[in-house]
Parts: sequence; structure tokens; C-alpha cells
Amino acid sequence: MKKAEAKTQVKKVATKKETTKKLGLENIIVSNDAKKPIVRKTLNEKQTELLNKENKSIFDFVKLANVTDKIENKTLSKVYKNVIANEYSKTILGTSKMPTFKEFAEKMKVKNAYSNWDGYLLLSKFNVKNETAKKVARQNKATKQK
Repeated sequence: MKKAEAKTQVKKVATKKETTKKLGLENIIVSNDAKKPIVRKTLNEKQTELLNKENKSIFDFVKLANVTDKIENKTLSKVYKNVIANEYSKTILGTSKMPTFKEFAEKMKVKNAYSNWDGYLLLSKFNVKNETAKKVARQNKATKQK
């Protein structure tokens, strides 16, 4: 009888799950109950904790490699490399030339972490014909309303 009660309690907790997620390298707070919030460590916190650990096991090195890869994949240079390597990047650019990393970095807003999505959106801004078509459509819409 106790096992059945325990299973139902676990199911109840799982259905009442409230999550608050923040993108990037910030904390992710998951609370199953308003009284007991669970705070997950940021990637940087995990990395420093693993680096400062005195006796590292093989599993600790695996975790350290994974965390380092996650942090590296969110850098601007890695995002740029992924974006220009994608087969659809030429379609996104249209007839415009591929931007250099310097041009890419100058247009990108400064953030803690970047995603490939941010890179593709920025790449679409380099498509001059598409941007002018959007402006013309907006202006035509505004003049029709007047």
C-alpha cells in the first residue's frame, strides 16, 4: 500500500510542476512546490566548481568537457561558423555577399550567450533586397490607412 501511495505522490508533484526558465547562462529555477524551489547552477558555476574540485573522477572530466562544449557553442564566433556553414545561409542572404566575422559582430547586439537562431536572424538583415521590400510594404500599408 505504501508503494502505491508513493507513486501517486510522485505523479501529483510532477503535474504541479511550475517552471521559470531564462535563456543563456543564467540560473534556471524549477519549483515543484512553492516552499521548496530548486535552483540549478549556471554553466559557468558548474565549470568553476568542476575545475576547482581536487580529486576529479573520469565522470567529472566528462561533465567538464560537456559544460565547456555548451559554453563554447554559445560564443559569437561559434554561432558565426555554424551559420555560414549551413546550406540555407545563401538562400537567406539572397544576392548579398556573405558578411565577414567583423561585420557580423558589429551588427550583433552584445549578450552573454548567442544562439544559432540569433545568427540566422542577423544574417537575414544582411539581405538588402529583402529589407528594402519590407520597408516598402510598411510604407504602402501606412499610406493605404491614411
